[in-house]
Amino acid sequence: LNAAQEKEKGEAQQATKTRDEALDALDDWLGDFLAIAEVALADKPQLLEALGVLVRS
Repeated sequence: LNAAQEKEKGEAQQATKTRDEALDALDDWLGDFLAIAEVALADKPQLLEALGVLVRS
């Protein structure tokens, strides 16, 4: 591979790493958010379902 291709390959790998780290952070945040929402909305199952949380009835 020539230098330009190597540079592009490195940039693509870095972009993938950055994306994966951002998705991991988002996944952590969403887990915290849903845990808090389940407590805060325990008496409002319709609102939990609007967030995509399955509520047993």
